[in-house]
Amino acid sequence: MLDQIDLEIPQRAVTALVGPSGAGKTSLLRLLNRLDDPREGEIRYKGSPIGGIDVKELRKKVGFLFQVPVMFPGTVRSNLYKAAELAGRAGGCQFRC
Repeated sequence: MLDQIDLEIPQRAVTALVGPSGAGKTSLLRLLNRLDDPREGEIRYKGSPIGGIDVKELRKKVGFLFQVPVMFPGTVRSNLYKAAELAGRAGGCQFRC
């Protein structure tokens, strides 16, 4: 359970959350990416309550990596194409295949 979290992450910073299992790292990341909504308190992004920001727009700007990578069925190449497609960049794919 998260309690009394006050965290400010500088723009464009790469930040790692570390701690023991059950400390709330995943819960915090899920809240920041709006996979879950807080029961109490509020989360702000660039000074605005996160609940008022379109989820798709927020997720374009705030990302996180899972500890265990997940791939779609298929090859690494097909996964890279899928990622580019989902990002709306399929036509401008910059990697060699």
